[in-house]
Amino acid sequence: GPSPSTAQRAGSYERRSLTRPGESPGTTERRLRLLSQSRDRLASVRRAEVSADARLRELADEVEALERRVDSDEGRSASIAAYAALSVAEQAELQSSHPGAIATALDQA
Repeated sequence: GPSPSTAQRAGSYERRSLTRPGESPGTTERRLRLLSQSRDRLASVRRAEVSADARLRELADEVEALERRVDSDEGRSASIAAYAALSVAEQAELQSSHPGAIATALDQA
């Protein structure tokens, strides 16, 4: 990774570039902390989306596999259950911009 001095230089550059005229150092620090927390939240939302996407793909694969077995009654009911899970997941994705909603719906399905 980058040497500490590089990271520190970037940090102090960011601090200078984000300092507003007449703003107290404490206020700048608070604003930088909020900015950093927002970045962390955004990263965790993106991770949640990636894992929800992966789970949706898994479910779609399950549905496909079950469709191939649909000849038997057992296969038919399993297929219906998998479709239900997939549609619950897709509904959650459509109805909600909340990143946890999809994962929650998938857990419940």
